[in-house]
Amino acid sequence: LTVSALAERDVTDAHYYTATVKDAILNENFPDVTWYKTFHDVSVSSDFWDYMTSVIPKFLYNEVWYNGDPFLPEEKNYVLHVNRLVQAPRLRQLRVNKQDCPVPPRLQGVIGQCYPSFTQTSENKTSINGWPPGKILNYKTSEQLRTSEYRNGLLPYGGGGFALDIPLYYTKAQALDFFTHLRNSKWTDLHTRAVFFDFALYNPVNGLYL
Repeated sequence: LTVSALAERDVTDAHYYTATVKDAILNENFPDVTWYKTFHDVSVSSDFWDYMTSVIPKFLYNEVWYNGDPFLPEEKNYVLHVNRLVQAPRLRQLRVNKQDCPVPPRLQGVIGQCYPSFTQTSENKTSINGWPPGKILNYKTSEQLRTSEYRNGLLPYGGGGFALDIPLYYTKAQALDFFTHLRNSKWTDLHTRAVFFDFALYNPVNGLYL
């Protein structure tokens, strides 16, 4: 998940705006568990897809008010009721090739290949399944996607990869179908080394993008 703020006005407003949205999306409890579980508890692939199929559709594509009344057409595409979703959300992944790995002699008949850390030389650019169902998704460069390199303090991840844009006009049900299909078709697997989910909001009250 990539979060950034463009502060054109008061920096205090920018700070609280960013903190509010981050808290709402990263600290939202998974709805289908009986204990407190948030994005920060994601550690395996099933956790990631539980988050994408339960929290994200509710956050970005909410369609009802707190009292159950449906949104009017002009009230849709708003997050937390005041932040306009202004860019199609994008799901992007980076992948690596399998390679031979050194193992103890007694395990060589069991373990022959492994999946390395992400580097430019290990990057896998072979086409994968995409969306809609049956469509093939091709690799695109950072120039084609207009995304920059990301560094997490340890490894740099390039701006290219396999990217899917979710149309702004999607309903909550359509967004859920999108994520459910990717999960069921194993869109992420052992080749996957990083997944980015990007979206852009605009708050007209303080004139800030996030």
